[in-house]
Amino acid sequence: MYAIEGVFTTGGIGIVPGVLVGVLVFELLKIVLQFLGVNSYYNYVVQGVVIVVAAALGIRKYISKKQAL
Repeated sequence: MYAIEGVFTTGGIGIVPGVLVGVLVFELLKIVLQFLGVNSYYNYVVQGVVIVVAAALGIRKYISKKQAL
């Protein structure tokens, strides 16, 4: 396990790649919404929905792992 400025990784698969993927997804989403001419206020709404869905999937994954034990 490696620690870089308080961010931990485990064998190259960990928090850092997840953060990078998250940033890339939000930047791509912002570019697509700007290209489509969507109002900037709706951009925040869409990003909020993406965050809620990602959190729900993370909670679901955590609960399924916990029940498997």
